[in-house]
Amino acid sequence: MRLAPSMVLSFAAAAVAQGNHVWFVPTAAVEGWCHAGSPCCVQDIGPRDVAVVTKATCQDCAMKVAPHLAWNTLVGDDDGDALHWQASLFGEIDAVLMKRAGAGAPDMRHLFLSPKRALGTAVSGTPRLRPGDVAAIVRRGGADGQLEFFLRAEQVRDALGLTVAPADIDVDAIASDDAGNIFLSLDTDVIANLRVGAAILPRTLHDGAVAVIPATAITWDARANVAGVVANSAMILLNEGQVNTAVVHAAVNDHLGAPVTAIGDLDALEVDETVPPALSLTWGGVVYTFPHLAFAGETLTGLGVLSTAGGGAIFTFGTVPCCLQLARGSGCLTGPTTGFEMGVQAPGGGAATASLNALAIRFTPSPYPFFVETCTPVVIAPAAVQIGSKGGNLPRILILSAGPTAAGTAALSAPSPWTPAVAHPDIYLNGFIGTVFMPADSLTLSIPAIAPMNLVFQAACIDVLTGMPALSTPGTLVIR
Repeated sequence: MRLAPSMVLSFAAAAVAQGNHVWFVPTAAVEGWCHAGSPCCVQDIGPRDVAVVTKATCQDCAMKVAPHLAWNTLVGDDDGDALHWQASLFGEIDAVLMKRAGAGAPDMRHLFLSPKRALGTAVSGTPRLRPGDVAAIVRRGGADGQLEFFLRAEQVRDALGLTVAPADIDVDAIASDDAGNIFLSLDTDVIANLRVGAAILPRTLHDGAVAVIPATAITWDARANVAGVVANSAMILLNEGQVNTAVVHAAVNDHLGAPVTAIGDLDALEVDETVPPALSLTWGGVVYTFPHLAFAGETLTGLGVLSTAGGGAIFTFGTVPCCLQLARGSGCLTGPTTGFEMGVQAPGGGAATASLNALAIRFTPSPYPFFVETCTPVVIAPAAVQIGSKGGNLPRILILSAGPTAAGTAALSAPSPWTPAVAHPDIYLNGFIGTVFMPADSLTLSIPAIAPMNLVFQAACIDVLTGMPALSTPGTLVIR
């Protein structure tokens, strides 16, 4: 669906408006509807990108905030093959978490994720990032491509009382609340030894269920990451049948307009802060109260998001209860779920067939999406390469540097020299080559016949609101 220009609120204005900021990862390719037709793949959002939409009106548009291209630069050559680009990096991003305590700015260094496929150890060393872990890609001690773990597979195993190896655990969805409770769903059905009534009993934790590790069973380190958990302390907060009941009660349709009656695999979780906490469990005579949850799953195509509130309902984002009225008619319960409320459409237009892999929702702090992109991250010189950029302000400059080419290395960054940092917190100047003026959202770089190299590029502009320089996420062009 396209809207008249007068109806569209610009993303820059939306970023400072009141309302929910929604970070998400789709299960398949979608595009930000207001960027359709843009050059350089800036509109494309896939399962290795993190995008954000700020819900201030019904017409908000999604934009990448942590692109696949940038993740490749932050991670580096993790598999040690000396090729600084992986089309299948992470397999997919399976879960995303924005910490509540000590959350910091909403940039790539503070996005904690769980991959579908484990990273290699050539850059980060051991322990590596596995599907059962949740970690951020950080710079530590002058070294890039390092890991900060929020939760490790061993801690998931201990809390859930699992007998499987940590390498076989796959965290499919995660959320945490201000009280320190952690909510999880796993990718496959497992037998867990959990708190039930007043005992520890074996139970099947289905892939459509939600487990909770209560805050009273968790110890934390100085950076608000999990330091330890009490063994067998987790409980099933919602079994798969209860989740299915919530889906039915929500009366939601998929992207084809068919009613959804079961969750299948629950793939995304977040705390629903729009209603008071009301979920409760009792163990050992103690009543535990937990918040309602927003959730998504494989059957909720069109990027549908539901809430456990009210017995199950379509989740309403932000301060405007548009509930897809423009996309599905008044009442919100007829017609397909198109992806419109998440700010996306199918590539080329129409209802998105994807569901959600990951979800994170915050009222504050506001995101500052500003990124670079290219459709051709690997080229053979000589070549003409289109580079795109979105976010920030025009005009911009493109900073070019020579990245490392050795196996098992990552491009070196440094903290932004301007504080507080606007947008991406790091600058890439190691091996500095020069800058290129960027008066529009895209330009063409002419690459002559040169020796193989990795060209690291990053956009910069002056932010009109703060008057400070703003840095985009980085990208790497592999020149062969």
